[in-house]
Amino acid sequence: MEKKIKHVTVTLIILILTFSLNLGFFPVQASSLTTLTPGIPATIEQDLQINVVFVGFDPSWIDESVFLSWQLPDYSTIIRSRSWYGVTEPLGLVFNFDYNLVFAPTSFAENLFEYIPTVSIEGPLYSRQIWYNGLSTEERAGFTIEGSNYYVDAPSVELWLEENADSLGIDAVNQYTIFFINGLDNYFPHSYWFVDEPDPDTGVVFGAYGSRQMTGWGGQFGRTWFLDLSAGPDRFLFETSTKTYESGVRPIWEFDVYGGYRTDLTERLAKIARFVGVDMLFTPSPLYPTYLQPPLLPQHIQFDVNMFENSSMYIGSDWFNPSIVEESYEDFEPYLDFSVSFQDRQLMKYPVLNKAFANFASGNPYSIFGRKSPYWWAASYGIDFHLYYKDQLFKFLTTVEGSQADYSVPIFAYAVDDEQMGVQFGLGGFADDNWLDGTQEYVQVFNTPYWANVGYGYTLTTIHETGHHLGMSHPHDGYDPVYGEAESALGQAAWVGDHSYTVMNYHDITYHFGVFNKDSMYRYMTITYLNYANKILAMISKNPNSGKVASMIQWADDKATSALEDYQDMNYYGSVTKMKLVYDKIVDAALKLHIPLESSNWQSSYKGPTITLFDPLLSS
Repeated sequence: MEKKIKHVTVTLIILILTFSLNLGFFPVQASSLTTLTPGIPATIEQDLQINVVFVGFDPSWIDESVFLSWQLPDYSTIIRSRSWYGVTEPLGLVFNFDYNLVFAPTSFAENLFEYIPTVSIEGPLYSRQIWYNGLSTEERAGFTIEGSNYYVDAPSVELWLEENADSLGIDAVNQYTIFFINGLDNYFPHSYWFVDEPDPDTGVVFGAYGSRQMTGWGGQFGRTWFLDLSAGPDRFLFETSTKTYESGVRPIWEFDVYGGYRTDLTERLAKIARFVGVDMLFTPSPLYPTYLQPPLLPQHIQFDVNMFENSSMYIGSDWFNPSIVEESYEDFEPYLDFSVSFQDRQLMKYPVLNKAFANFASGNPYSIFGRKSPYWWAASYGIDFHLYYKDQLFKFLTTVEGSQADYSVPIFAYAVDDEQMGVQFGLGGFADDNWLDGTQEYVQVFNTPYWANVGYGYTLTTIHETGHHLGMSHPHDGYDPVYGEAESALGQAAWVGDHSYTVMNYHDITYHFGVFNKDSMYRYMTITYLNYANKILAMISKNPNSGKVASMIQWADDKATSALEDYQDMNYYGSVTKMKLVYDKIVDAALKLHIPLESSNWQSSYKGPTITLFDPLLSS
């Protein structure tokens, strides 16, 4: 259901209220509430400076008016999954942008490229560099990548840029900053890698693979992201089967500033700054709703993992580490509690699920359950899983048995042989919605002996897909308020967003969430806690005994004001932790007055626990 939200604007300290409300027995006068707005959703508005630093660029190369014409003046977040069903639901976060374009002096680039070899390992050219040399002379603008390649430690370069940006008058740790780098005047073949986190199940260092070489990095230590046009090329800029180079990100030597044939350097970089920097990394919209089972938002989230074994070559449970999942999420959202429940099962003991899986893998478009859904023709997209678990869900959840969890993320992992994946071979997983209104639902994870030998387990994929369930997007897709899906507007160049520290990328090189993820989640949850505090506060206002909790409400309002001060200072962790205290205090006040608060959970509409020991084939 689309929400009608009355916007409430935040200044640096005070949330200005514009509403009328029949207070009834409510003991606190409207004029005494600084931030809380009983019964009325809020909008948090913030001014942000975006620094764009050109390193190794002559100012004449960039048309600043053209560059700025591509940038967003403001951005209002929405819940992306709702738009799949034709619904625009604002989250309540608004940003106003001011762009600061800086051309670093020549000495800055020279110092950077003197530093880079000191944090590099010299080695042979990797596959994509060799492929690039195989392109026509015309497409390469006559350039050939020759000699050894320098494999540059990406985190070290991020730190160097952040530590040296103050010489440019920029705080690249705390302000969102993009560095566009050109090192052709100091050129040596180089790429960036991240090799600090082996896969938690297999020990494989994906970052050392030639297919994982990058042209940039960011978001590990500060709010900086860089893209080096003289590096690479990288994994996503080629079509692997034909080895053709299709990316919108082209190496600097192909442009006319070095005698090449491309004339649109400004426009290409402007689009990357907008669609990758702003839409996907710095201020992205959440993929799924951030409010889980409102109005009683969960304190303890449990990941209910069900492993379905059906491989003749390996055991899936050997390739999953629950403690790493907990560690990752405790680092990501330390104000919540997380746990993992794991059940190892045999897929053949669930014949209907086995049939649904086989149908999914075959590529057959039609559901085995007939026309039980308006999407009955979408079996290859997972409709059969949705229909099966809708009827059998509580056979696979353990949150009601010996756990303190108050929200469950159902995760279904499949350990099958290569041929069983059929047309889905290579799919690692997906986080599905409810096929109705874009509410998050189940998580599916897949693995086979081939991919296990490559280096994949289940842990990293599980963290990634549950990240989607809780609202995180990929760093290569997002929402743009003008164009809709940002990746569609940018094309293949969107994939450079994956050159950032996050488990949500497709490089598989870390199982942690980075600075950009944390900023986004803390903002999402700040507005979520604020709005559900407001909703419950409206219930309190109608209670004849509300005077008994007046001091609790005043405390919460003062704390909410402080939370928004932190938000404006970009201390988003301080903001979310304080706003959660606000929410918790308002919940306590409601419970003190014996006001019933019923959770609205998507799982609550599903069938209750069943004692069925087998899967009855549902009639069509």
